[in-house]
Amino acid sequence: MKVTNLECDLSEVIISSPIGNYKILACPQGLHQVGQTDDVDNNNFLALGQAIVQFVEGSKTDNPHLLTAFAWMTEYFSNNRDISDKVQVCPQVIGESEESRSFRQKVWMSLKLKVGLGETVSYAQLAALAGSAGASRAVGSAMANNPIGLIIPCHRVVKSDGSYGNYAKSTKNDVKTWLLTHEQSHADKL
Repeated sequence: MKVTNLECDLSEVIISSPIGNYKILACPQGLHQVGQTDDVDNNNFLALGQAIVQFVEGSKTDNPHLLTAFAWMTEYFSNNRDISDKVQVCPQVIGESEESRSFRQKVWMSLKLKVGLGETVSYAQLAALAGSAGASRAVGSAMANNPIGLIIPCHRVVKSDGSYGNYAKSTKNDVKTWLLTHEQSHADKL
């Protein structure tokens, strides 16, 4: 995953999860990136996973946004609760205001705010939620470039026929299936 705006002073941690390690970058204003490390793929994500969410040895946790992301991941993986309203994304990543957001940023925020834990939405439905009905291909591009995976839950976006489609350029389709199953198996408890 590529961070396109490096004007901020970034801190980094690696957090282990039941489905492999996640790299998280944050500045004093919020998160810049949440994504599985490059070594995670369809074939090894469960073998790389840890039973509990924990910081990988050597990770520095001096940024409060990294601590909040850790707390969010702990809740998500252990209790299957979405506390994403507690997570701050840097305005340089997500846009300063609703009026100034790019199409991609509007799609990301629509997904984060309007598609809940255990739910799925099609690319076309998400385009409509973002105020651009008919822009489903552009939504696909926004999902492919989502820097804040899990918290901006691009795994919840599916094809119009309900099939899961490709996730992380098809390298993590099984991860997407695992995430959706994890969420949906607990949806009745919410």
